[in-house]
Amino acid sequence: MQQNDISIIVPKEAADDILATAELLRTKVAVFSKTISDAERAGYFKLGNARLAFDQKCDAYMHQHPELVPFTISVPEYDKDGAAMEVFNGFSAKISTINALIDDTLVVLGADRLAADLAFYNWLPMAADAGLPSAENIHKDLQDTYPGGRQKSVKSAPKPVTP
Repeated sequence: MQQNDISIIVPKEAADDILATAELLRTKVAVFSKTISDAERAGYFKLGNARLAFDQKCDAYMHQHPELVPFTISVPEYDKDGAAMEVFNGFSAKISTINALIDDTLVVLGADRLAADLAFYNWLPMAADAGLPSAENIHKDLQDTYPGGRQKSVKSAPKPVTP
């Protein structure tokens, strides 16, 4: 029996509308964004969860003790960065829910297709034994890309699965 955990058709108009909306969102975010190269990214400090407590304490101390803040630090600029980070974290949180929907759907769609691919592949030796034309040639061709990591030199075919 074919695995069919999802069965959807995305109409072209809906797909076009979603892509247009995504482009509009990208354009709106780009106005406030900065693109950096991989080399630049590697050179920046990372303010992740592990360093968040440190950042929060520094923020509190700089505002409680302005006399201790070196002249090289602009607290208004620091505060502006913090406010923008909060906004971008909100963007990221919302967009990550969309990415999760897309990623989960791709997993299920891919699993449905691969299950059918494997059932087809495993059926071909039996079809060849039954004398159906092209079955053996197709099976041999598919062996090159079989997702089990098998090499061309492997002579035995995978065990057939009853579809």
